[in-house]
Amino acid sequence: MSFTAEQKRIIIWRDGGMCCMCGATATDANHRLNRGMGGRPSLDIIENGCAICFVCNSLIESDAEERARAIKLGVKLEEGDDPGEKSWLSPFYGVRVWSYPNGDLSFEALS
Repeated sequence: MSFTAEQKRIIIWRDGGMCCMCGATATDANHRLNRGMGGRPSLDIIENGCAICFVCNSLIESDAEERARAIKLGVKLEEGDDPGEKSWLSPFYGVRVWSYPNGDLSFEALS
């Protein structure tokens, strides 16, 4: 399974159409927790996604340094992490964002 077309649209809209790694135009929705890292089809939920561009999506899957940066930003999660409890950096909002199953968002200003 993967995100539905509607989920992808919502995730990209929620993130202002901007890649959560570089701020470029987002082309897809990234699974923050992949199946290979403990993800499962039940995590094909909006709070487990963030907007991403093609270049960054490719880099975080192939380059260890970019993957480490993605984990630091919250764009990728580590095994055992809960997407509902881990925020990500939003270049659109300029804050850290939490997304909840009911659709609510909460924000934390960068210090």
